[in-house]
Amino acid sequence: FRNDLKRHERFQPRVHRGGGLGIWSYITYNDLGPLVFFNGRLNSDKYIEILENNLPNVFENFSSEQSKKNLYQQDNARPHTSAKTSKYFKKKHIKLIPWSARSPDLNIIENIWSIVDQKLLKCSISNMGQLEEALKTVWAEISKDVTRKLFQSIPTRLRQVINNKGYACCY
Repeated sequence: FRNDLKRHERFQPRVHRGGGLGIWSYITYNDLGPLVFFNGRLNSDKYIEILENNLPNVFENFSSEQSKKNLYQQDNARPHTSAKTSKYFKKKHIKLIPWSARSPDLNIIENIWSIVDQKLLKCSISNMGQLEEALKTVWAEISKDVTRKLFQSIPTRLRQVINNKGYACCY
């Protein structure tokens, strides 16, 4: 058990749902990307469309020399790892970081989503339109300081997961 009385487990059960409002975004050292909303379940075609419309905006903020060094990290959701999506990344010369299954301790955008969830609990939301507006407001309130601290925490996270032999750490 950890301090919050939750069992310290190597893997946590994962619940897959779909059908409602989907959200995609990204995080860089200096900023959060825009929220991209979509209806229904995410599939490879929808994911590639989101990437096509949004990744160029991310990479244009870097010089061509820096862009060659950029790495893209995503979890192992089926639309992210499908043959079609893998082909897209190869075609676009986008370098992916190999990612371990069920590794939320290392996925810093999960901390951002947690902040968003906590702030949304304080909002009165009764429909999808209100949810989208609340999400945009909460998202805009997250500072660059938060994103920078999360990126700076990566070496410590890696060390803790290694020291815990792959088990969850405090993040």
